[in-house]
This record gives sequence, C-alpha cells and structure tokens, in this order.
Amino acid sequence: DLDENLQRAFHKYLELRGITPMTTNFLHEYMINKDSREYLFWLNKLKDFVKQ
Repeated sequence: DLDENLQRAFHKYLELRGITPMTTNFLHEYMINKDSREYLFWLNKLKDFVKQ
C-alpha cells in the first residue's frame, strides 16, 4: 500500500491529465475481465491437449 499522501498526489496527477476515477475503474474492470478470459482460454487449450 502506498502512503496516503502519495496516493492523493497520484490521483491529482492523473486527474490533471484527464484521467478520471471513472476511467481508472473501467480499466481495472477491463483488466480483471481480460485476465479471466485469458485464463479460460488457457484452460480450454489444456483440456484439448489432455484429451489427445
């Protein structure tokens, strides 16, 4: 965990550059979903490999 002052400064830095909390929340959710999709894809490939 980052120091609270550093977190606030970083959030301010992002906001000054037009990156809003809504944008960061979207990116976070997108990354989680992407990881899940990639993991499922890998599991399916593994399943196909084991079947052979």
